[in-house]
Amino acid sequence: MLLAEADKFGPPNIDTSPYGYGSPLNFNGNDPIGLFKNGILIDIIGEEGNSSFHIKDATYRRKATIPEPNTRFDSSEWDILEANKFDGIGSHTSTLSTKNIALESFKMFPNPTNGNNIYFSVTEDATIHVYNVLGKLMQSSEVTKSKNSINISDFAKGIYLLKISSGKQFITKKLIKN
Repeated sequence: MLLAEADKFGPPNIDTSPYGYGSPLNFNGNDPIGLFKNGILIDIIGEEGNSSFHIKDATYRRKATIPEPNTRFDSSEWDILEANKFDGIGSHTSTLSTKNIALESFKMFPNPTNGNNIYFSVTEDATIHVYNVLGKLMQSSEVTKSKNSINISDFAKGIYLLKISSGKQFITKKLIKN
């Protein structure tokens, strides 16, 4: 999965030729696909790290009985049809909602920072994954209301991406260390 992380955050000179990394043509069908709104994951098809999952050669259509998005993939929420089957597309009558996303109230400070710690204001326990701009996982930490900081003293100056997850939700934030 390290490659998929690198594809997300790779440098601008990444090889996007038809067979290079980062190209949509490299999609092999077993990578999760997320739907984001304003940088927040609201729905997903597939499971990270599950190489037996394949969206390739199939059409996935959300069941009409599912009233809201889900950031944890559950195959029981989807009709799995043969490849290139598009009848019924556009006839879904459910209204999906993004309300009650607890991480919208998430706060991180100071940012930018030249200190050794980053502090968080969270309403529920969360896991913080810190990645460099090449997609390499640098650190994973748990934060709570009472343990609300992570130590970044070993990090070099630069830009980092923080993936903050709590329950079925996650959000990505940029951190600048001066």
